[in-house]
Order: sequence, then structure tokens, then C-alpha cells
Amino acid sequence: MKTYSKKIRRGQSTHGYGKTIELVKKAFKAGINIREAAKRYNISEAALRSCAVRNNIDIKLVSDRCKYGKVKNAVIKGSELNLTAKEIANMFEVKITSVWATARDYKIKIKSTYKNARQA
Repeated sequence: MKTYSKKIRRGQSTHGYGKTIELVKKAFKAGINIREAAKRYNISEAALRSCAVRNNIDIKLVSDRCKYGKVKNAVIKGSELNLTAKEIANMFEVKITSVWATARDYKIKIKSTYKNARQA
């Protein structure tokens, strides 16, 4: 007969859902990110994140993590700095074709590479 240890297995939570909401609110008020809150309150990052999303709580992302993908983040920053696609690709170390594709897909305006662009 198998005996199960009291050790918590992956995917299980030690807190009920009501307690998780309280912990997410406490972490939000303290201004800590999800990873730190998970360590502090001994609960999984996934449980904290899903609870925050369900309750429309904008808890901080883990630092050094892009809100979007690397290329989209680079294109947004490059657009704000008024850079060309080539400059964005060189500065953020991404492919120029990825920059153009991302700018096209998300309708982000980037500076034209042509000095005398045609005026329509």
C-alpha cells in the first residue's frame, strides 16, 4: 500500500482561495513583485499571478522582465526614441526583419530610412 507524505506536491496550494486573495492584496500594497511575494508567503507564483489576474489586480512583474516580447519591447522603445529600423536592430540586438514585422503587425510607427521620403 502506498503512503503519501505530507510534503506539498507541485500544483497544490497550502492556502485556500480566500487567503490567496488576501496575500495578493497584501503584496500589491507592499509594492513587491510576484517572485518575492511567492517566497515570502510560501505560495506558488502561478497561484499568485492567476489570482491577481482574476481579480484585476495589477501586481508588479518580476524585475528585468519585459512586459511584451523582446522585439516588441525594442520596437516600442525605438519608436519613442525616433530611431530607424536599422538603429533599433543594432541597439537592441534583434533582426531588422523582426523589427519591420513587429512594427507592421502592431501598427507601430518607426522612422523612415529614406532621407527624402515621398510626401503623399
